[in-house]
Amino acid sequence: MAATTVSPLESLPLLALERICEYLDDNFDRRQSLWAFSLASRSCCAIAATHRFCQVTLEIGGENGLESLERQWNAILDPDARYRHVRRLKISCAAERVDSRSDYVEDMDWHTQHYFDVDDFCRPSAAVLPPPATGEIHLQAVSHPEDWSILARFLGRLTGLKDLVWSSGSRIPPSVLAAVHSRGCRLHMHRFRLPSLVQARDTPRPADPDDYALASSPCLASVVVSISGLESGGRVNYIGDTLRTMMAGIAPNLAHIC
Repeated sequence: MAATTVSPLESLPLLALERICEYLDDNFDRRQSLWAFSLASRSCCAIAATHRFCQVTLEIGGENGLESLERQWNAILDPDARYRHVRRLKISCAAERVDSRSDYVEDMDWHTQHYFDVDDFCRPSAAVLPPPATGEIHLQAVSHPEDWSILARFLGRLTGLKDLVWSSGSRIPPSVLAAVHSRGCRLHMHRFRLPSLVQARDTPRPADPDDYALASSPCLASVVVSISGLESGGRVNYIGDTLRTMMAGIAPNLAHIC
């Protein structure tokens, strides 16, 4: 009977394996080199877990409903209590899928680092922020017939979560925002908009409570926002005025605005 081949990596000290993981962890959505390394041996798999599961993307829409995604990720994260490794979570829309690596390379060409001094995973993508030459930012409403309490429940399990990136429409459900507040993580809104502040000129009204809760959130850390004085039908857009109020203090931890 042939002897079992043991990977030479098994003989390396754990510190060396950790340094290799840090080198392979490029922070992009698809970290193929890191995942390949984790398959080399049991030691590699164990030491890579912290890096492998530090960031998770939930792509909502199409065939991937929230209930299905929750089952999928619970199956992945339940073993060895891997929930604790998740530091960054992105909620995106399946309809806007782009290649993550080329996406961020383009972002660097547009110098978005000047707007967002944050981890690459948390920066806006090409689907949200086109080149400066176009002079506009695309903000579209994306709605999903989902039970958002499922996502709020999933957030409750991520005890080490530091950043939530919301790139699935301009509205974040109240139950999800409440879970963000409970967790105390940073919130990055890539399609920030307050619909109740786009109003008919002659009938001004107070902001919707859910919009105010988002605008004044102590977790709000970065936003991509489109500002214009007038919109279709002659409606007045007061989001720009509100943004100045947010910067003045009602959103105390808002640090990055584009």
